Amino acid sequence: MRQNARPTGDMLALLVALLAAGCRDAPSAPQRLAGVYVLESVNDNPIPATAAQGGGQQYIMLADSLVFDLSGHVTRSYTVRWISTTPPVTDTIYSQTLTFPYSIDRNRLTIGTHQSCPANANCVGWDDGTIDGTTARVVDRIFWPGAPVFVYSHLNSGR
Repeated sequence: MRQNARPTGDMLALLVALLAAGCRDAPSAPQRLAGVYVLESVNDNPIPATAAQGGGQQYIMLADSLVFDLSGHVTRSYTVRWISTTPPVTDTIYSQTLTFPYSIDRNRLTIGTHQSCPANANCVGWDDGTIDGTTARVVDRIFWPGAPVFVYSHLNSGR
């Protein structure tokens, strides 16, 4: 004689737990992209815009770009007008190009390397933000005090 087996409450709970465990998001590998993002604003002010000021110093962003490559590096090229009203009085324009590692997890962007920095040390920090196909928002901690927010537009986004 054959009996029809009916699942018990315990068996149903186990089945539901197993199915739920299988539906969790697997940890995602860091994403990579190739693209150029161009600075549009600093702290909601269109460029040219002040990135930092104080103590007789003012740094005005004239241009900035982020060039991401598929190997996990971003090249940042920027041009700044530096005005100093403290001796020696200075009003000059300078440009720099630097390359940093980057990582993207979903839409969270990190530029630079998270590291601990001992007291009184001069360490390079990192920038955090978000990125998608049209916009990168970066809180700049590497270069500027006060962590200004830089907003970049993808070069081919049609903006």
